[in-house]
Amino acid sequence: GTGKTTSLARLLVLYLKHGDPALMQPILLLAPTGKATARLKASLKKAIGRLREDLEDRELKEMLDYLDPESEKCIVQTMTIHKALSVRMSRREGQGPFWHNRDNRLKASVVVVDEVSMVDLALMARLCESVPENVPFILVGDAEQLESVEAGSVLPEIVKDLLKLSPERQKLVCARTGIRSLGTGDENLVGADHVRLTYNHRFKADSIIGRMAAA
Repeated sequence: GTGKTTSLARLLVLYLKHGDPALMQPILLLAPTGKATARLKASLKKAIGRLREDLEDRELKEMLDYLDPESEKCIVQTMTIHKALSVRMSRREGQGPFWHNRDNRLKASVVVVDEVSMVDLALMARLCESVPENVPFILVGDAEQLESVEAGSVLPEIVKDLLKLSPERQKLVCARTGIRSLGTGDENLVGADHVRLTYNHRFKADSIIGRMAAA
């Protein structure tokens, strides 16, 4: 309930604004399991509904049609990581388990992976090899939530180093988002490559659920 999907929807709208969505490759929203994929699609649809009410910019509102699963203009494809990589029906010597690899990259304008805490090291390595070098690659998840079934804790390893946001990076973020100042005491900006969302919109910190979660 910290607003991961809402933030993602806003981020994708801003991305679409800087190009021609009609000419773009699909935006791939990936998750490690079918259940997580269905939940991601439903959450995105809900977030887009809220944005239709909140956004005042007419141009940005028009971009929402390219993200809405119920719109004919939608360029978003939601699926499991395995489906995106296309599992081979049979293996031969020298061939990997997937059709997509570093020699046969995914066709996408943006690649987003949700519930990254569940993704193991081997699968993430195959996915990273398949994402084109010039395509934005966004990882979304909770490092303290569900762990991967197979070996390797990818997300906890990525976010454990709290590197400071450089002045140059901070200036760039402000310019791209239209925010005048990020402030010096913002605890969410914990690194140059990741943001931690800490405010829970689903329930208050002093509620029974909030106190139990903290305990």
